[in-house]
Amino acid sequence: MKIMDIAGALPFKLLLSLTRLTPSLLNTLITQLQREKKLIRSMEWVALSEEALENKREGVEEAMWVFDDFFQRIDYFTAGDFPAIVCFFADGADYEIIYVPVGQEYIISKSVPECDNPPKRLVTIENTDQIPKISIPNITAYCITEPSGKTNYYKRKEE
Repeated sequence: MKIMDIAGALPFKLLLSLTRLTPSLLNTLITQLQREKKLIRSMEWVALSEEALENKREGVEEAMWVFDDFFQRIDYFTAGDFPAIVCFFADGADYEIIYVPVGQEYIISKSVPECDNPPKRLVTIENTDQIPKISIPNITAYCITEPSGKTNYYKRKEE
């Protein structure tokens, strides 16, 4: 449920990947949570409410596919403060996943707070043309998620 509290709504296939449950077991769990009025399910999505299903937060699905790549190694995770969607601790390091929509590279870059010991940052983007427009400290990788959920990771040459 903590993952759903962060995301609000997720595709069933992503929830299946994150939970590592069988489809049958996940369907049983979702059905039980629906009876308890804690979740709703559409054809391909699971959500906390109708509102969360209708108003999916931009970039959350992409960020959660990146999160899924690390999930088995994560010791702790929590919702991030804007612009981070999720923060987590894995492999002895702090990470945060930030989504940067096309055309908002400058404003998102400026909204990342400065700190002495910044976490490793995984920045989800829509295309590689965005990379030179982003100036966020301590970027570990730029991430582009395909509709299948496969995530491609990129770095700047100087990083």
